[in-house]
Amino acid sequence: MTVGDMALAGNPETVQQTGSSLQRRTVGTDTYNSLVSAVTSLGGQSGAAVSVERILSMIQASSAPANLVQNADQNWGADVSTFGRKMTDIESRATRARRDLDSARQDQSAARHRLNEADKSGVGLPFQMPPILVLAVNGATERIAGAKQRLAALDEERQGADSSAADSILTQRQLYVSARNAMPSLPTISAGVRVSALMPDGSARTISAIDLAKLKDPTSIGKVWQGLTPAQREQLIADFPLLMGNLDGIALRDRNTANVITAKKHRSELEK
Repeated sequence: MTVGDMALAGNPETVQQTGSSLQRRTVGTDTYNSLVSAVTSLGGQSGAAVSVERILSMIQASSAPANLVQNADQNWGADVSTFGRKMTDIESRATRARRDLDSARQDQSAARHRLNEADKSGVGLPFQMPPILVLAVNGATERIAGAKQRLAALDEERQGADSSAADSILTQRQLYVSARNAMPSLPTISAGVRVSALMPDGSARTISAIDLAKLKDPTSIGKVWQGLTPAQREQLIADFPLLMGNLDGIALRDRNTANVITAKKHRSELEK
């Protein structure tokens, strides 16, 4: 790596675009709003048998981690944008220094060439010319040294900017990790799986998880649930674990199974 390579590394425009994208991202707020919307809709569809208030209180608890995600996006986006602007500034000054270096090298080479050619030909130059050419060579040499010093300083400045950006990554990463660990389980959408069931009035029909919840009465729900086979219960739990995990009348063991499924799905999403 030659002097100035560090100062000119990377694509500042892409870095700034990434920072702007992070600042515009609203994943934390969107997740929170989606959770509230889903639970509100669930209450409207399913009736009093669903512990809607309990779910909503759990969702309300997600506002803090949602804010953590939003703050991390905003802070990290701002830091990335600042880093991109620093890159642009350093790149601009390094480009000028590289041009000065190239120009000084050309001037030095030209002056040396004229001196060498005069020595080889044996043709004398005007009395004042040799000192002028020597001064030109020396002046170009000084300009070369100065340009190299500026490039070396810019390399160090860029290393400092990189280090600050790396520190910022670690700081914001902790916010993301905290948000991930604090998030409640996300609701899932039912695919409408249906199973055959014996209803409280003695009739037999196929029902979905939502149909079961619409019975509203926990005692009726419990009777229908107990009449299902273990395989049928597993089907309804797997289809809509958020609903099954909060449905009064369902055996606590089965509700726990449903809640574990929801928690695992949510954690998998966050880790992605």
